[in-house]
Amino acid sequence: MLIEDLYINPKFNQICKHFGKENSEDLKNDVVLVLLDMKSDISKINNIVEYACCMARNYAINKRSKFSKQYLIKNDE
Repeated sequence: MLIEDLYINPKFNQICKHFGKENSEDLKNDVVLVLLDMKSDISKINNIVEYACCMARNYAINKRSKFSKQYLIKNDE
């Protein structure tokens, strides 16, 4: 599977919608950009969908992540 195929993957989209809420597209884009930056390390990942789903979850729940600081924490205040 190509990283770009994550955009149409139902499981990845569902996870992004659940954790990203109204910012799900931004969460999806952030995760895909990070994966694209990994280039050589990406071949070591067995299941890219599971890895991307875990990344999306971690980005959304980690209060120190760029995504949380930019989208979720501002909305909670």
